[in-house]
Amino acid sequence: MTPLWVSFALLAIGIVAIYVEIFVPAAGLIGLAGGGMIVAGVVLGYVNHGALNGSVVLISSLVVTPLAIVIGLKAFPHTPVGKRLILQTVLSWTAADSEPEGAGSQPSGHTAGDGDASRDGAGPSTVATAPLVGQEGEAITVLRPSGLARIGGKRLSVVSSGEYIEPGERVRVVRVEGSRIVVRHVKTTHPAEA
Repeated sequence: MTPLWVSFALLAIGIVAIYVEIFVPAAGLIGLAGGGMIVAGVVLGYVNHGALNGSVVLISSLVVTPLAIVIGLKAFPHTPVGKRLILQTVLSWTAADSEPEGAGSQPSGHTAGDGDASRDGAGPSTVATAPLVGQEGEAITVLRPSGLARIGGKRLSVVSSGEYIEPGERVRVVRVEGSRIVVRHVKTTHPAEA
């Protein structure tokens, strides 16, 4: 007959294994092993220590397992490993100029003084002064649908919104989805047409 602490030890090891499965891709094997340990701990509690102690182990597993996983997920970003794996700051792109070339007006949410704070930075910035959405630029390569464009003085990897865009044609950023920048062709008007 095993001591009661063995059931709780199996419960703890099972919770750790399930937590590890969240961050280590192992095709579910570690999580299954953790679940098996929790079940084994409950079964040992019932078989070796009767219905009362078995029920205590069962209720503990039902309460502690989800609680431990939630607390672990909230605490993980603050651990040394979590700080290395998880991006702590949301980056937003800033334009090098306060107004993109060829744009008649500045993007919404951008005031004349906003560009000064981030103009000396190149690339991603943590100061969200000039959102990339609404900025115009020029296709550097053929966009079918992905390619390169120069927007706000920066070469960026972009994706067109389904249209074929030739190099040199004007594009406008319509949305940013994570690291994916979606652009649309901008029809240029000749001075005679304006």
